[in-house]
Amino acid sequence: MNELITEGNLNSDGTLTDDSISYNAGTSAKSLSKSTATQVTQGETLSPVTLSLGFETDIWRVYVNDSLSASTTSPGVSTGEFRPSANGVTITASSTSSATISFSTSAMSAGSNVIAVALVPYASKPNQEIAKTTLGTVTVSAKTTSDDTKPSPTSEDKTPTTTSDDKTSTETETETESETTTGESYSSTTAGTHALSLTDGSSATYSNITVTKTGDVSGQNDDYDWKGTNAAILASGGSKLTITGSSTKITTNAKYGNAVFSYGGNNSNSSNNQGDGTTVTISDATITTSSNNSGGIMTTGGGIMNASNLTITTSGGSSAAIRSDSGGGTVTVNGGSYTTNGTGSPAIYSTAAITVTDADLTANVAQAVVIEGGNSVNLTDCKLTANHNTKNSQDTTYQAVLIYKSMSKDASSGASTFTMTDGSITNANGDIFCVTNTTTTINLSGVTITNNDSSGNFLRAEGQEWGTSGSNGGSVTLNASGQDITGNIIVDGSSSLTLNLKDSSTFTGAITMSSGGTVNVVVESGSTWTLTGNSNVTSTSGSGTITTGSYTLTTAQ
Repeated sequence: MNELITEGNLNSDGTLTDDSISYNAGTSAKSLSKSTATQVTQGETLSPVTLSLGFETDIWRVYVNDSLSASTTSPGVSTGEFRPSANGVTITASSTSSATISFSTSAMSAGSNVIAVALVPYASKPNQEIAKTTLGTVTVSAKTTSDDTKPSPTSEDKTPTTTSDDKTSTETETETESETTTGESYSSTTAGTHALSLTDGSSATYSNITVTKTGDVSGQNDDYDWKGTNAAILASGGSKLTITGSSTKITTNAKYGNAVFSYGGNNSNSSNNQGDGTTVTISDATITTSSNNSGGIMTTGGGIMNASNLTITTSGGSSAAIRSDSGGGTVTVNGGSYTTNGTGSPAIYSTAAITVTDADLTANVAQAVVIEGGNSVNLTDCKLTANHNTKNSQDTTYQAVLIYKSMSKDASSGASTFTMTDGSITNANGDIFCVTNTTTTINLSGVTITNNDSSGNFLRAEGQEWGTSGSNGGSVTLNASGQDITGNIIVDGSSSLTLNLKDSSTFTGAITMSSGGTVNVVVESGSTWTLTGNSNVTSTSGSGTITTGSYTLTTAQ
């Protein structure tokens, strides 16, 4: 049983008394003050704060601008919570009555950062938080390259007032925001902190920068993937971050060390999820990640990611080059090269609306593209290369493109869409498409498709490891327009397929439909289906040509 809080520990408003907090200010660093804001530049050292209580507590929490940013459980407490550091703060408990808050000003947002602490005396009652106390305010100025470069404006700068040249202060602020920080280096070696972050809703532009991130977070936490806890670069809170320059190098070697993260603040996973407007625009950079759960560009919570001419290489597991997670968002990619080398690391993992044009997308171990839930991938003039040769724990087959719905809460339900126009798909192992436990539309037009696995199918729609057996098949509408398709199609008893061949499309292959399945084939005028084996379907229609040769086509009608 923890010692009870006494009147001597709390002020009349329920906050901690000054006697309950001691500041450990170093001689070579600035320290937090309750009376005046502490002015620092991003990257400048700020002394830690030591909290000493006249009672005991199980859980310690730190807030930055009323956002829970870090928490920890006291030693010896068997259950509780641990939230890795974020927004530039980390808390470590040395006992049930003493803890230390450390600061990384490089990971703090430019502007005002109000630091507060709160306590949960009993881990079994996590909602009974008490004694929320403001420790002080840290006002952070963005790191600049010269005395002439102005810091990013704070929210206090945004009140529109008319100036002498008829511009508002907001317009003048836009001019300030357009200034570019060039040639700087940013790094983070501490778990749960960022090398560079923009989270206060302002705008900033960086060019030809070098960013490195190390420091592994421990265990598993949804916030690692959903909110970018350990990302090298984080944008959130409606901020607009622009990164340019062919000399820009972003390198991470940390668990959950996503390189560039756009978090839109909304993890609802509803369809057409809208975030808070957070936007990352990045071009011409080289991005390399080495550890697990470390994507190249990552979008969640309805964030926006605009990327062009990037060179991304990832080596860890679950580290898609173009990656998204809970709450999705909008991702637009033009040009560049995107290569993955880890298990469960496709070139694209979509829980978002992702559009890619004129890019090379290569997965050397996993599928080239994975779509989860009611989301989409739209490719134009892309070169897609897959060598799925190592399965995740729930994979049962190999394929170039996997479209599915898992049982997690990472993606919205509903129908998904895969659209590809021109370009090519080259597959080394297994099937071209696999659809399971979801409904999807696949649109193909003018794509050169090569399957170098002679035993692989063009499409497999079937129940696999996700969902409830017997009702977890794939429901597919496959629209081919001016498209040549070669390979067999398998539809199991819990699945369905509508195949639409139009605009002089050709399908060369057999269809195998299991009992309980449904297959409707529409061959429009000018299009053809040439059987390469005995086939059975529910129905055929259209005025196009079906050539059976020596094989039998059986219809249920």
